[in-house]
Amino acid sequence: MVLSGAWVVLTAIGSFALGGYIAGRTRSTWQASPDEVHFRDGLHGLLVWSIAVILGAGLAWGSAATIAQASKNTVAAPSTTAGANTTEPSFLTFELDRLLRSDNRQQASNPEARAEAGRILETGLGRRDMAKDDHDHLVQLVSAQTGLPPTDADHRVAQIISESRTAAAKARHSAVILAFTVAAALAAGAAAAWGSAVIGGRHRDENIAPSMRFAWIWKHRPAA
Repeated sequence: MVLSGAWVVLTAIGSFALGGYIAGRTRSTWQASPDEVHFRDGLHGLLVWSIAVILGAGLAWGSAATIAQASKNTVAAPSTTAGANTTEPSFLTFELDRLLRSDNRQQASNPEARAEAGRILETGLGRRDMAKDDHDHLVQLVSAQTGLPPTDADHRVAQIISESRTAAAKARHSAVILAFTVAAALAAGAAAAWGSAVIGGRHRDENIAPSMRFAWIWKHRPAA
């Protein structure tokens, strides 16, 4: 996770720095004070940064909407009235599999039961202890779906509740790291775009050209 976050930040710095340098280098020269030129070049870098952020946010939103729509299309609801009641929390899918696991291979999975169990678990995660009526109903639901005795069903429910709390904590931890990484990448990218645009503008005004190594090699190539 740490290496992935560092890679995202470094990629953002490199890409925004390149865009800012090109923006500062390619604009026309202004006749103004050095501070004004510095400020205008930096604004060009921030303009590149803002456009890239808007485009990236649009692409991310479009991808998420497409994936969500595809997921809805692949899920076959038992009926049009029960379709809204068969949605289970995605981060608890594995815990629900373990909660309703049965040795009876011929017993079909009940999407409505899974969704109801998932909502009970999700609601109980936000509290210190799950409400007794919710706990008892969940035990009855597990016992009915798996064929386990109430005592064994109660033991399984207690175990899955503990695992669900751990899964929820990991999901929150990952969300915090992701948000921090995105914020750090955007801040570092804005600074890189500003600084690179200023450098590009200075190179433009001072007629400093980048090294044309490939042109020198082509010029001094051996004669055929």
